[in-house]
This record gives sequence, structure tokens and C-alpha cells, in this order.
Amino acid sequence: MPISTTSIGGTKAAKPAKPAKAAKPAKAATKSTGGYNLAPLVSALLLAGIKLSLLQNKKLTDKRKSSTPKPKTKSMPRPNTV
Repeated sequence: MPISTTSIGGTKAAKPAKPAKAAKPAKAATKSTGGYNLAPLVSALLLAGIKLSLLQNKKLTDKRKSSTPKPKTKSMPRPNTV
């Protein structure tokens, strides 16, 4: 390591050599030019699909509940006569 002198006559160690910078990838490889951002469209489609699926599941469970026969009671109320 080379030694350099300071302004007051002392000595100091030389700075270590900096490592070489890594080469940056070409801009064309990292960034596309033009086109549209499709992220909002994709997320909207996914949310609509989930909402539709939940709605269909709810309708199916409602049908199952309404299709089961209700048990009849033995006693029936008297008809209203005037």
C-alpha cells in the first residue's frame, strides 16, 4: 500500500481501491415502451368474478333452503267467519 503525507508532515494510509461497478442492463430489457397498463383491468375482472361466484353460491343456498318441505303442525287455526 502506498503511503502519502499529510499537510502537517504525518503519514496516512492510502484509500483502498473501489470495486468496479456492475454493468447496468440495457434499458430496453428492463422497461417496455408504449402499451397499456393492464393491472387495473385484470384486478377488476378478478373482483367481478369473485363477486359473481359469491352471488351464485348465495342463490344456490337459498334454493336449497326453500325447496325443503316445512313440517306441518297438527293443529290448524279456526277459519275466520263473519
